[in-house]
Amino acid sequence: MIAYLRGKIRSVGEDYIVVDARGLGYKVYVPMSIIEECAKLSGKISLHIHHHQTDRSSELYGFKNSTDLAVFEDVISVNGVGPKAAMSLLSMIGGSELKEAIIAQDEAVLCEAHGIGKGVAARICRELSEKLEERDAFEGLRPTRTLPSRQALEALKELGYNHIEAQAALRMVPKEVDDPQERLKEALKNLGK
Repeated sequence: MIAYLRGKIRSVGEDYIVVDARGLGYKVYVPMSIIEECAKLSGKISLHIHHHQTDRSSELYGFKNSTDLAVFEDVISVNGVGPKAAMSLLSMIGGSELKEAIIAQDEAVLCEAHGIGKGVAARICRELSEKLEERDAFEGLRPTRTLPSRQALEALKELGYNHIEAQAALRMVPKEVDDPQERLKEALKNLGK
C-alpha cells in the first residue's frame, strides 16, 4: 500500500500527473490546484497518497497535505460517493474549506462540484458534519462556520469571472487574510484588476 510518494513530474494530464520515483512511473490523480502548480514545482513533487483498490482497478490519489487527504478519505466513506466525485470537490476548494462547508452544512458549495447533486451533497453533510466537528474539537481546533473565501468567490463570479479563474486567484491570497472584502481585493490584484 502506497502512503507517500516523492519524485519528478514526468507528465501532466487533465486530472492526473505521472511521477517518476526512482525509475518507476506512478499515475496519480490530483486536485486541480496541483495541476495548476506543476509549472512552479521545478519538476519535483511530494504527495500524500490514498491508494484506492477495487476488484476492477487500483488507482492513486495524491494530495499536498494530510488535511486534504483526510477530508478526501472522509468524503469517500459516504455511501455512493466515489473517489472521482471527492476529487472534484477538492479541485473546487481546498480540504480545509471543504471541511468548513461540510461542518456548516453548506450544501450549495458542494453542489458546485462536477458530479455532486443535491442528494449527494445532503448525504455528505448529514453523515460527516458532526464527525468532522467532533474531530476538530478533539484536536483543539475550532471550526469557523464562516467561509470568507466562499463570499469572495461569489463576488468574483458576480463580476464576471468564471469559477476556475476566481478560485485560482483566491488560492494565491494568504490564508491569514480572512476578511471577505480583503480577500476579494487581493484576488482582484492577482487577476490584474
